[in-house]
Order: sequence, then structure tokens, then C-alpha cells
Amino acid sequence: GLSTGASDDIQKATELVRRMVTEFGMSEKLGSVRYTGQQLQYLGGVVDNSQLSPQTEEIIDAEVRRLVTEQLARARDLLGKHRLALDSLAGQLLEQETVDGSAADEALKTEAKAKGAKGHKGNLAPMALP
Repeated sequence: GLSTGASDDIQKATELVRRMVTEFGMSEKLGSVRYTGQQLQYLGGVVDNSQLSPQTEEIIDAEVRRLVTEQLARARDLLGKHRLALDSLAGQLLEQETVDGSAADEALKTEAKAKGAKGHKGNLAPMALP
């Protein structure tokens, strides 16, 4: 099971992804249409929000589920690939309350050296948009 903290993170991620899909038009299946607020706004007209079909609501839910699931898998993959850096940061957090981005970058560089790589190449890119 998930801890309370992880559960809260997933809830926040789900809320953000729902906004990406319904407010910011960031869904290939739904296109650049706003599906929130009192009215749906799209090029050429306005539709009352109560007119959303059950099918559209199902598509929205499926898109949110797909994006959250894909990014959770990506996060797990990245954490697995960078286990040495994760362990280093966890150790630092046991000694001090917080670490900043430079500590994460240094942990990744140290990990890359330990793995025999020529340096950290920044493979922690932002989420790819659909």
C-alpha cells in the first residue's frame, strides 16, 4: 500500500493532470478545448457545462488515469535507474532536514562517476506532454 504522503502526492498529481486535460487542452483525445467552469469555451462558440455527455466525462477520466499512470511508472523507473543518487540523498536527509537542487545534481554526478559514465547528462527531463 501507499503511505499517507504518497497518497497525498497522487491526489495532487491527479488534480493537476485533470486541470491539464480539462482546463489547458493538453489531451490528444480531447483536443484544445476547455472542459471546466460554467461554460465550455472553444473556437467559434460556447456550450453549457451541464451538456457534457457521459462519454466525454469517461474520456476525461480515462485521459487523467492514463497520464497519471504513465508518469507514476516513469517516476518509479527514474528512481530505480538512479538508486545510488536516491540513497545518497536519503542519507543526507537523515542528517539534515532539507536538501536543495544542487545536492540532487551532485548526487547524480557522483552516481554517474560511480557507474563509469562521463557525467550527468540531465536525463531527468520534464514530463513529455501528450
